[in-house]
Amino acid sequence: VTAEAEAARFLEQATFGPTRESINELVATSNNFASWIHTQMYTTPASYHREFLRRNTHPKFEYPYTTAAVGPRPCEQYSRWRKYAITSRDLMDDRNTARQKHLTIEQVEGVTGFLWLVDGTFRTVTQDQPTFTDGSLVQLDKRYRINEMSRSFMVNCIGCPFLVTWGDGQKGDIPNPPVSIEGVEGNAELLPYATVTLPPFGSNEFPAVEKASEEFPLFTEWMKDDENALLNS
Repeated sequence: VTAEAEAARFLEQATFGPTRESINELVATSNNFASWIHTQMYTTPASYHREFLRRNTHPKFEYPYTTAAVGPRPCEQYSRWRKYAITSRDLMDDRNTARQKHLTIEQVEGVTGFLWLVDGTFRTVTQDQPTFTDGSLVQLDKRYRINEMSRSFMVNCIGCPFLVTWGDGQKGDIPNPPVSIEGVEGNAELLPYATVTLPPFGSNEFPAVEKASEEFPLFTEWMKDDENALLNS
């Protein structure tokens, strides 16, 4: 049996599986298994599955920023962003008002395109008037009730259809649009938030982020310049 095979067999039993690096490190010690075990027990920092799980799954709050729960700020590490305008949360009853949410499509002076509003809150703007999946137009200034779906998570993507109803039992599916704020920037009434353009990952063209690092951890990734997104609590 070769030293590498012997090291691999030991690591199969003592770890979650050997790697080429761990095999080489053990072979370099002449397969000193006792020393390896001592190092693992008394020198190597302990790792916890719970810590790994919480860092990598980053679950959402059931409701955004509930009492005593601190939500992530936009520039904090692990903040959650999305590229689609309508979410599975919109398909659920509002626990505060005991009613379902409504979608309206509007045009306003000074903004080119069609505004998507959910209960009066801006979500996105599209250059073409929205259509149902059957090709018919979504009417302007009309309240469409966003219906619950048995598999609501399936709406969480661009182009995925969500169900709306109106009138006397009429219903239709609308494709989920991407987030866009084109032409809406600076309109405090529609978008009462500060907007910034982030540089590519690794860029040093945004020193303000470095100055803010004392308060916020830096983004681990930058969004691409041609993408828009909303913070998803």
